[in-house]
Amino acid sequence: MVGEALSTQERISTMKTVALRTVALILLVGGVPLILGPPSAQAATSSFTTGTASGVSASATFVTGTNTVAVTLSNTLAASAFTNSAQAISDISFTTSTALSGTPTGSGATGSLINISTTGDVTPAAGTPTRWTDAGSITRSGNTITATVLGGGQPSQMVAPTPGPGPIEFPNVNQGVANFNPYVSGTLSFTVAVTGVTSSTTITSATFSFGTGPETFVPGVPTTTPVPEPSTLAIAGLGTLGFLGYGLRRRLKS
Repeated sequence: MVGEALSTQERISTMKTVALRTVALILLVGGVPLILGPPSAQAATSSFTTGTASGVSASATFVTGTNTVAVTLSNTLAASAFTNSAQAISDISFTTSTALSGTPTGSGATGSLINISTTGDVTPAAGTPTRWTDAGSITRSGNTITATVLGGGQPSQMVAPTPGPGPIEFPNVNQGVANFNPYVSGTLSFTVAVTGVTSSTTITSATFSFGTGPETFVPGVPTTTPVPEPSTLAIAGLGTLGFLGYGLRRRLKS
């Protein structure tokens, strides 16, 4: 009888050990990928606005990857407050946290083009806002990139606010606004390719420019906070898994 009792205890102990190892394996195999995430998904996002600047309102978001920066510009001014072309975004400059080299190039510009009449009526315009990514439109000075639509003739494709509901979409514009058609309606996106950018690169500063000259330059106000690097998240996550495993082991022993 004693031998049978000891054999039963040994079987129970063996079952607990197997259960503990199985759960630990599940935590490691299933939990670590969730913490680390796929390498392709890693990127740094930086956002800026014009803050309390008078007469203009805009935002910019930058997402960095391997040798690329995805840029999204939005003119957030109310349609009723848009009175002239000096309130349309004409260029954006931004500085990276990592050293850059070579000549930047642009691609993938997207956004809806519109024509604004002298009375503020809006009609769709054909094409895409490629002027932001044309050769020579994007330049580099050290770690600072500038994209503009002011070179190469009459300015156009500046980013205007999103049109209002009508019947007159921009009821308070002056007649001169029609001189710079077409505009980008509300939001513009494009990608800058430049050597030196990584998925950990952040944008340390940005400057918005409005109008065609003299331009209005507005320093960007950061709206994002630093996000922990993947390695930091991994360490914290593995520590959490360790505590879970320790707690489970104590329960199985009891």
